[in-house]
Amino acid sequence: MPLNDVRFTTTAGGLGRLPANDDHVSAIIFPFTASPAAWSAGVVGKKYLSLDEAQADLIVETDLNTILPWYFIREFFRIGGAAELWVINSSAAGFSAQTVFDLTNGRLRQAFWYAATAYAALAARVGTVQAFATSLAALHSPCVFLINVKDEAVAVNGTLQTDLATLNSQEVSVVAFGDGSGKGKAIATSLSIKHVPAGGAVLGLLARSQVHVSPAYVEASNLAQGDDFQTIILSDGQSSQAVGTSVLDTLHQKRYVFAVKHIGIAGAYVHDGNTCTASTSDYAYVENNRAIHKCKREVRTVLLPKLSAPLSVDTDGKLAPDSVEYFSRLGEKPLKRMQAAGELSGDAANSSVRLVVIDPDQDVLATSRLKIGIKVQPRGVARNIDVTIGFAVSLV
Repeated sequence: MPLNDVRFTTTAGGLGRLPANDDHVSAIIFPFTASPAAWSAGVVGKKYLSLDEAQADLIVETDLNTILPWYFIREFFRIGGAAELWVINSSAAGFSAQTVFDLTNGRLRQAFWYAATAYAALAARVGTVQAFATSLAALHSPCVFLINVKDEAVAVNGTLQTDLATLNSQEVSVVAFGDGSGKGKAIATSLSIKHVPAGGAVLGLLARSQVHVSPAYVEASNLAQGDDFQTIILSDGQSSQAVGTSVLDTLHQKRYVFAVKHIGIAGAYVHDGNTCTASTSDYAYVENNRAIHKCKREVRTVLLPKLSAPLSVDTDGKLAPDSVEYFSRLGEKPLKRMQAAGELSGDAANSSVRLVVIDPDQDVLATSRLKIGIKVQPRGVARNIDVTIGFAVSLV
């Protein structure tokens, strides 16, 4: 036990001050046995800006129907700070991608969707959630999803775990770890299970980070606070530190998301932002998807008012230079803003590098279709840092 003292835990979000953009808009999707008692009849979900607001709606730790979503909400705000969180009942009548789109006004950026899924059923579950993400993308509301595995009977040995790299589901990541020392451990013990997934905490990391930032960025992503995450456990209750390095390597190769401790720095850290697709994919990591999703949203916002706009053509019927230049500059504006914010690579002030390319020879009179090509360069991530060190007789 620590020495007696007066200790403070600083909470965030109580004043409702939110970031200027919508990158923080998140959701926890949970299969409530019954909707929270304070929700009106027929309500599929509700927005919260703090844990206190959720507790006021009787989403509380002391109710078996709400203890898990309470914990996920608690973890989201503990890590994410000031953010907008939607809590959505996946068991509600009429729950669908369209319902979620309507509820959140198409502003949802990332979600943790909880279900008690065994490893043997994980491939099917990933497919279901990817299809849901695809439906949202068709509504011009692309979103990344975190899901979980909850099968304490299966030992995490790297061999028995489904290979997520083969599932071609870039919008989905599987969280396979939990808190083995703090509130997560206490709740798991009270429910007689071996772990509660850390989906709320990882969701909070995404909500508070710019879209290009990996959830594994050590300097900015410590999950540990007080008793929470002083120990990290996997889905079978084993400490991640007790599992062999070869097992963790295999889990990484199979594209799971787990947490680790690093020698030389206190805390607990997500090891990487893997998605359920091959490591060679352009969208192998959650930050790749968040960045490209933002590009799509921002470009669509500036182009949508120009839908069915008149176009100038030359005497041969091809697109006139002024139309080419106008739409090129228009499409580049949001991308340049993202460059200036550090969310994309490149110099926003460098006008010689064109991010938008429009073929002037396209026949818009015949097709009534303007084809625009966009090419952006993502930010890199220092997943590995290799250092060569040794003694030398002289330093000159």
